[in-house]
Amino acid sequence: MNTLICAGGSGVRVLEAMLQLCAAGLGPPSLRLLVIDPDSANGNGARVTTLVESYLEGHRRFAGRLGDSLDLFRTELDLLDVGGRSAGLKTWSPVEKGQRLRQVLNVDLLDSTSTPSDLVRLFFTTEELDMDLTQGFRGHPSVGAAAMSLVIFKTGEQPWRQLVEKLRGDLARDGGARVFLAGSVFGGTGASTFYPIARFLRGVPEVNHDRLKIAAGALSQIGRASCRERV
Repeated sequence: MNTLICAGGSGVRVLEAMLQLCAAGLGPPSLRLLVIDPDSANGNGARVTTLVESYLEGHRRFAGRLGDSLDLFRTELDLLDVGGRSAGLKTWSPVEKGQRLRQVLNVDLLDSTSTPSDLVRLFFTTEELDMDLTQGFRGHPSVGAAAMSLVIFKTGEQPWRQLVEKLRGDLARDGGARVFLAGSVFGGTGASTFYPIARFLRGVPEVNHDRLKIAAGALSQIGRASCRERV
């Protein structure tokens, strides 16, 4: 099965375009969706959530009911409707509302461990450590990558637990699993997502790596993108 993971505002724009293609009958038979964005107030996110709801209604009404020659709304969406969560598009954030990087990394507790806090200050300025991450990483992909890398501790949490379970199911079937990561390289969220998320998926135990195909679409300018397979 195909899984599309969209990061940040530009990634959500990719999702909008994908939904339009699916509505026109040009999408795959099935598509699993997940959005990564710490900025819950992102206008793009609100718009695409409404678009997903409209697409689901179109799929319910028209898929397979317009004759053999019309494939409009044929793509079936998997929105990872996990227990205890409302139906609809799922958005995951690596940080909680109001968190700062020093809290995400537990900087104030590091001196009581084998990792000195000075190591963190070698890579991040005081301003970066004190950034309010509620609205994303503000063009600081190094900050975002540090937060995203902690996804390895989220395997037992939703939506990652269900996503991993479903990817394992895909790998047991013909065709394996295909994951596409979409985001920008000029912002914060998209640029910080590609490597940590790809590494996380490839590091999941019991995953057949030869049958797990991961590709990335990195938007470098408005209207232009570069793609790279086998992340």
